[in-house]
Amino acid sequence: MNSRTRVGGFTLVELLVVIALIGILVSLLLPAVQAAREAARRMQCSNNLKQLALAVHNYADTYKKFPPGGIHNITPQGADSTSTNYGPSWAVMLLPFFEQGTLHSQYLFQQLRSRESSNVVNKKVATLICPSASSEVPWRNPNNNLAGVSVLFSRGNYAINGGAGNTFSNTDFNLAHEHGPFNIGNTFGAAFGEILDETFNTMMLTELIAASVETDVRGA
Repeated sequence: MNSRTRVGGFTLVELLVVIALIGILVSLLLPAVQAAREAARRMQCSNNLKQLALAVHNYADTYKKFPPGGIHNITPQGADSTSTNYGPSWAVMLLPFFEQGTLHSQYLFQQLRSRESSNVVNKKVATLICPSASSEVPWRNPNNNLAGVSVLFSRGNYAINGGAGNTFSNTDFNLAHEHGPFNIGNTFGAAFGEILDETFNTMMLTELIAASVETDVRGA
């Protein structure tokens, strides 16, 4: 009689068992992988904050004061917070201090209008974006048109301490007792000696959840 050799291989039951075991292992490992990725993203956010804080200090070493939170159009009657002629924000002024000098040089400061610098304000800068909470939706300013097209502003996830008042109020930004280290309305940036509670008791930067619709200004 001819001998017959058994061909090696898995049975259907064995394959099902192996697949089930693989599924269990994946379900156990996936949360750990996701947690590790989120921890890496959070570390990047913290590093961004440290880099921006260092940039603020380097700015203060150069100019002997912090940058203003933002610059509005200046009229003969004073700062006009309701004007659409917004100038550079604190982030634009800090660009050279976190290795973005080329982008900073492209901003047209003499115009004091963001629309003339649309190629700068719509640029995404990694240092200003937290990978855990970034928004891909830009802010569209309908009142700041360039050649009939409204300008898009990229969003970031960090904000500075502008003080206690309403940034867009006609009166709040002129109240000295409501100023933060980076006041917006009257281009005030505090010197170290003007922070009466001392720097280690005063908020400088924080994270911000950027808006997810283009009509909401948060994070722009």
